[in-house]
Amino acid sequence: MKSLEQILKVEEPELLILTSLLVDCGVRCAVDVERDIQRVYRRYVSEGKTFLYATLPVLSSYLENILEHRTVELVGFRTRRDSHIPVMLGGFFEQVMHSDGGLLQDPSVDAIYSIRQIARCFKKIEVPCTPEVVQEKN
Repeated sequence: MKSLEQILKVEEPELLILTSLLVDCGVRCAVDVERDIQRVYRRYVSEGKTFLYATLPVLSSYLENILEHRTVELVGFRTRRDSHIPVMLGGFFEQVMHSDGGLLQDPSVDAIYSIRQIARCFKKIEVPCTPEVVQEKN
């Protein structure tokens, strides 16, 4: 696994933008984001840009469902052991929800904002799909 310093030297614009956003939101919410940056890098290497454009926004949908319905299941991301809190962005999610998946009495508005900004950063960007993705959708 690459160290954080090596990851920060990567010249992929999307990773640089997302890393900067993670750091900024981490400061805003007093969350250590080093592991989140490493997870993003690993998922980007294994899944490519699909992770940024399609998979990462699932975390925002998960958050929105928690806010609306109080508790839901998360698909596509690992959760902490014996918990509904996702491993990715977990420091932010623990400021919003209990480990049982319920909403905190007084969730952090900054954490909610940060999760949405990070998870939806690339959601609206139009990129051509690979033939595999087009085949899968049909």
